[in-house]
Amino acid sequence: MKLLRKIHLYIGLCLGLVFLVMAVSGTALVFRNDIIALFMDDAPKYIKLSPEQEITAIENLPQENVRFIDFPSRAEPWFELWLYNGDIEYYDPISLKEIIVHFSMTEVMIFLADLHIYFLSGETGELISGYFGLILVFMILSGIWLWWPGRKQFRLKNILPRSNKRGLLLKSHRSFGFISSVLLLVVVSSGAGMVFYEMSQKTIALFTGEEVGKVLDRPTSTLKDVEITNFRDFTTNFHQFVPDGEFTRYNPPTKETPNKIRMRYRYPEDWTPAGASFITVDFVKKRITDFRDYRLDPKYNRISRKIYPVHSGKMDNVFYKTLVGFSGVALLLMIYTGFAAWYRGRRNKSRH
Repeated sequence: MKLLRKIHLYIGLCLGLVFLVMAVSGTALVFRNDIIALFMDDAPKYIKLSPEQEITAIENLPQENVRFIDFPSRAEPWFELWLYNGDIEYYDPISLKEIIVHFSMTEVMIFLADLHIYFLSGETGELISGYFGLILVFMILSGIWLWWPGRKQFRLKNILPRSNKRGLLLKSHRSFGFISSVLLLVVVSSGAGMVFYEMSQKTIALFTGEEVGKVLDRPTSTLKDVEITNFRDFTTNFHQFVPDGEFTRYNPPTKETPNKIRMRYRYPEDWTPAGASFITVDFVKKRITDFRDYRLDPKYNRISRKIYPVHSGKMDNVFYKTLVGFSGVALLLMIYTGFAAWYRGRRNKSRH
């Protein structure tokens, strides 16, 4: 127990700043859309677009140098254009006029996302972030283990430190840590699960009894048999054959595939914000060339698709999003009380 306490302490001291960066950037990203809306000239309200409005938007929104266009949702009630140069532009869903975001808040959010996910170091940084996440999972579990022998001393009044005395700081660190431990475990472990996604899928597949990567026999969609010559044809037929599907993302034609578009859509039960269903349309061949429906995916894949919304709080549920944001605040308090208690102990020793 004494050795575990020392390991817990020194990992916290060595990586406390890293965990601090992850907590601050992650909390900001949970409320990204709310923050962006605050700095917009006139943030629109969510409106469910009709098929005709969807067609009008795709026909009139700029598509040059655009990687993809996100359709309006309750969380993001505007069209969001992601450009190849890394910029993001926002457009009103009705007027299709560009919405200006002040004080470079879009760039701030892009920077925080790069910091949180990649540590500003690309794929290598993402891998490092995943390992830090696993270490943080160990810190949470070891904290519960260290707290357990003294659990009878737990008091709600000790959750927040009433002063900077070392004893009160330690009581707050332990009490608040225990209360928030389950939430922190869910958020942190799902974050690591995103980085090590293939391993997550294999682990889930062990419980579902499925083979990862095995191609299932998919029923032929009636939509695939329809002749499609333009986006209007596609949209009309899509809503006819997939009535509960909702467009979430449009990938315009590229130089490599000038006659193809790729649509992403979402079902009501799909937690993934952008949906996990895809359709590729070839307007020269006048048909759908690729069709992947979330409802026809293996169970392990449908479950693993939930890892991202669980981590990010993007489940179209305000209460859960608030909980995920709270987990970041909880981690900040853990870092502060843990470091402050250690520092107070050092000062007290030096005086004696």
